Amino acid sequence: MAVCLVHINAQAIEIEYARADVDKNRYIVELELIIGASKNRVFSILTDYSNFHKLNDSFIESALLKRIDDTHNKIRLITESCLLLFCFNAVFVYFIEEIEGTQMIAQIDTVMSDFNFGDAHINLEKSGNNQTRVHFYTVLQPSFWVPPFIGPWLLKPRILEEVRETFERVEEFAQRS
Repeated sequence: MAVCLVHINAQAIEIEYARADVDKNRYIVELELIIGASKNRVFSILTDYSNFHKLNDSFIESALLKRIDDTHNKIRLITESCLLLFCFNAVFVYFIEEIEGTQMIAQIDTVMSDFNFGDAHINLEKSGNNQTRVHFYTVLQPSFWVPPFIGPWLLKPRILEEVRETFERVEEFAQRS
């Protein structure tokens, strides 16, 4: 198992812990960070699925496909990523459960996505005055071929960077309102 531990101090958000691993073609990313915004505002931005594409420049499309009930949704996110000279789109379709304004649990729909496996967990808790502690954890297994030596070396830091950029944008949007 390849491991990459990173401690990052971002300008906007405070990242306390960041990790990206690859194990048997599964990409694992975990971050713990502090966002300078209220928990309710952060949750509201993260659950605005139709506008999720605004949270990262590599997110080219987002949509709420179906509101199943008050706490369960089906969403689609299409991303565009470039590694070296190779660019590709990836489709993520998730079933998301929202729990009491503090958690989101997402399971990938393997039939409609470009992934054989995927889940994500986001936990939010109040941290100080107008701050939110975010714990983010995801595991993704692409259904497309990733070169075994170069792919993990390039993808791990790229995925970690995309997640960091997304949470920086969440903070930016939260502070605008």
